[in-house]
Amino acid sequence: MKFLNRSLNTLIAALLSISALGVSAAPVNKAPRQASDDVLRQMVTAYPDIQIDSVWASEIPGLYELHVGKDILYATQERYLLVGHIYDTKARRNLTLARLMNPRQWPAHAAIRLGKPTGQKLAVFTDPDCPWCRKLQSELEQLKDVDIHEFLYPLRPESPAKARAIWCNADRHHALVTAMQGGALTAPDDATCDISALEQAVTFGQARGIQDTPTLIRGDGEMWVGYLTLEQLRKWLAETTESNEEGQ
Repeated sequence: MKFLNRSLNTLIAALLSISALGVSAAPVNKAPRQASDDVLRQMVTAYPDIQIDSVWASEIPGLYELHVGKDILYATQERYLLVGHIYDTKARRNLTLARLMNPRQWPAHAAIRLGKPTGQKLAVFTDPDCPWCRKLQSELEQLKDVDIHEFLYPLRPESPAKARAIWCNADRHHALVTAMQGGALTAPDDATCDISALEQAVTFGQARGIQDTPTLIRGDGEMWVGYLTLEQLRKWLAETTESNEEGQ
């Protein structure tokens, strides 16, 4: 994670000096929101060089998520800061990655939307030159009750030009389907088309280790890499942890 790489020395120095900071423990019987606010104040005092965007209670009692840019750190109410991913060994689930993949983290402005806006959320990182993405597209078109966010994620040599042509089209969904069916698209006017959203989608995917297409992300942050039939898609979506969809 980029933040952790840039700030590793700062974190190590802060951790080594934590005993000298005099951070007091917060009472454990406080309301969740007040406890989160207390953790934020303590961490800001302890680590003034780290820009903490927000603090939320994690799935683990007494452990809080510190949202720092595109990364998540963890802290207790008392004094400890944890750096790294947390795994649920029973569920075989990376809790940190699931939170990083949460829909509120998705660059929604960079998505091509289809399906039902109020439905269960599904993100798909797709490449117009990816054979399995083309096959998956026909399945996605049948998920009328799902809120689908398709992100153009060009990994193949000819894909960037096609991604730009799709994004710069007045009807992006139609252009995407056309490209997936092997149809020709008009080259965009790069001088008038803003493709910064495409770049942000790629940055988002790279920061979260997405290396292949299609990559699917459910609303609870769980990820699947590869093609699924319509029946498999519906089954996988039905397994979502409803209470975790979108999170805090």
